Amino acid sequence: MTPRDLTNPKINPVGLAVQAFRVTLGGVDTILRLSWFAALLLSMTQIVPSPTTPTLTEDGSELVIGGGDLAYLILMGLLAMAVQAMVAIGWHRALLLGETHADRRIFLRFGKSELAYTFVAIAMLLFFAMGLGMLPAAMDMAGGASFVLAIFFLAGPILATLVVSRISLVLVMLALGRPADLKECWEATKGNGARLAALYLMVGIPMAISQFLLPVLMSRVAALGLGLVGDIVLSFVGTLVLLIVFCLLISAISLAYRELMGPKQVN
Repeated sequence: MTPRDLTNPKINPVGLAVQAFRVTLGGVDTILRLSWFAALLLSMTQIVPSPTTPTLTEDGSELVIGGGDLAYLILMGLLAMAVQAMVAIGWHRALLLGETHADRRIFLRFGKSELAYTFVAIAMLLFFAMGLGMLPAAMDMAGGASFVLAIFFLAGPILATLVVSRISLVLVMLALGRPADLKECWEATKGNGARLAALYLMVGIPMAISQFLLPVLMSRVAALGLGLVGDIVLSFVGTLVLLIVFCLLISAISLAYRELMGPKQVN
């Protein structure tokens, strides 16, 4: 054990997860203030015709999607991530610095911090997805003769999870206007990689469930024929709910940052 390990506090994942739920539910008014206008803008994209459903080739071997439809999906994905970055930075700063913007009715901001936050988050998601992509290969090999290769491929998701968990606090550094120092972040999280992963898993499960169930519920309501205005209102409400649930993860990251690196505003 190194001297650095001795100085790093060990976080309590269960305690921080409970606190993340508490501060998120207790701060719904602030989250709504930060997100309602951006959510409304996203909902207004309902006016734009949705892309056509990807079709199978004649031999059924692959899905085909038009270039315009693909561009639309990419644009909407980037727009959604930009909105999430804006809300995330606002919520990080509300928790850690007390900036609740109580005097503002409309909150809309996308500057260098939000841009950097978006690209770093995308890079982390891609790295995590690459690690998870090795899981199917590990499962296939586990039942075959190559047990050693199965262990090797299984190490991919575990390694990706630990790495992303340990560098996750760099997002808070960006939100607070600090340089994104990966080395400082890596040192500050030494000895807490598995604990951070457990924390994010505990808040990520309800996020995953809501992101799966809510669109199903919304599609059934939309099937009732609400009209364009009704679809926009439904999309607006659904987007707000998803952003509130998304802030569970932001709360967890902020609390971990407070424990390991930063200010003590969260209570």
